[in-house]
Amino acid sequence: MASTTLVPPRRLGALLRRARQAAGLELTDLVAESTLSLVELEDVEQGRRRLDSTQLEALLDLYGVEPTGLLPERARLVIDLDEGRISVDQTGVDVAEERGPDAILARYLALVYRLRGLDIGTPIPLRDVDVELLATALVLDGSELSAVWPGTSWGRHVSTTLDSDGFVGTYTSIAIGNDGLGLISYADDSNGDLKVAHCDDIVCSSATTWTIDSGVSVGDHTSITIGADGLGLISYYDAINADLKVAHCNDLLCSTATTTTIDSGTSVGTDTSVTIGRDGLGIISY
Repeated sequence: MASTTLVPPRRLGALLRRARQAAGLELTDLVAESTLSLVELEDVEQGRRRLDSTQLEALLDLYGVEPTGLLPERARLVIDLDEGRISVDQTGVDVAEERGPDAILARYLALVYRLRGLDIGTPIPLRDVDVELLATALVLDGSELSAVWPGTSWGRHVSTTLDSDGFVGTYTSIAIGNDGLGLISYADDSNGDLKVAHCDDIVCSSATTWTIDSGVSVGDHTSITIGADGLGLISYYDAINADLKVAHCNDLLCSTATTTTIDSGTSVGTDTSVTIGRDGLGIISY
């Protein structure tokens, strides 16, 4: 049972949901038989709540599933540098042309995060067989691999320059879009613009950038969130007019946006912060 409880909560929740549905049960059917409330059961299946071994065993008994039958057999990792591809079963990622150790390891992490449904930056315990395969592909021994990517949990973060065109990158804010990729708002101080960078992969090894609002000095004090419509919503300060403005992305990538002045009082709109309320509408403090 210990090995089952090490499964990331989101993945375990998805597996438990499938097992419940296969048993023909609704969450409401479990309340009388379980020590967990309906809300707690929903949180378990959404990966928001962890189970101890006793709780997990009780659920599996209700579903008629053995712990060993809950987890599918792990597929084999394949690293094909000739084809520039890293894959597990039918899921894979392409490797950058330079194929240096950092590029390969970053793409491998992108694949692992996707398969395990983990947040970016979460320390990841890896199987010895995967580490050995990576070391062989990179022509490194174990100690050299640790030097390239230290730590048995592989919690290292890789820094990547996403935009270097002039003096850019102040007042940054980041959210995870509905496509699972990072969406970053920031100021371009060289041109006085508001810009957005949409990550090209889950580890953001590169990004596509767009200018969302241009002027002599707009784009300071940005804050970004994802709206109820799944699109980015950015609050920011227009320093020339001393206004609070909002940009609503027109697509997932935020390649264009509709901008609106929200408050045009005397010098308003600095230190913005935006979130989405329970009514699905934006709430901005400034």
